[in-house]
Amino acid sequence: MGEQGPVELGTVVLLVIAVVAGIQVIRRRKTLPAAWLRWWTVALVVGCVYFAGEEISWGQHLFGWDTPAPLAGLNDQGETNLHNMSSWLDQKPRLGLELWVVVGTVIALLRWRRKEHPQPDNAWHWFWPWPLAASTGLCVALVRMPERLEPLLGPPQNPFDIRLAEVQELLLGLYLLLYLAALLVRVKRVEVNRSPDQR
Repeated sequence: MGEQGPVELGTVVLLVIAVVAGIQVIRRRKTLPAAWLRWWTVALVVGCVYFAGEEISWGQHLFGWDTPAPLAGLNDQGETNLHNMSSWLDQKPRLGLELWVVVGTVIALLRWRRKEHPQPDNAWHWFWPWPLAASTGLCVALVRMPERLEPLLGPPQNPFDIRLAEVQELLLGLYLLLYLAALLVRVKRVEVNRSPDQR
């Protein structure tokens, strides 16, 4: 169903919920074990807003306005968005996000295999994803494998006529939601475990 289909809109819904969770973490910044984690969370929230906005061309796909002529001339698809104007606003940030997801997934799975216990005062423990987000990270890494193996195996057979890049974006949205939700859970656990005089 294209730009208004369940995959595209589902990605936006997941990202909006992720933004809400991220803002809740930022508001509880004093609970985080390091100041840089707050700025990391701010960066993720800004990234989620950008990701969601670009997915729906900042509302154009929902409300159907015409792209202003100066912007349409710069945009590959004549839409009200930035990611069709430069690889620095599309492929490169996406590659960076995908790499962070894959590296975080590997580290999270290694920690899970070693049965490492949570360390609430260790900022890096907060930085890496929980295994639940890591399982989604595995899907992010694997979902486009048929496309990447096309030179060896031929075109992927997709009976549902779904673009795998769009499915990967949905999974990235889910990953970001799970990651920020896990941060919020950690923050709330610390708050609950504090003594009354520490609150």
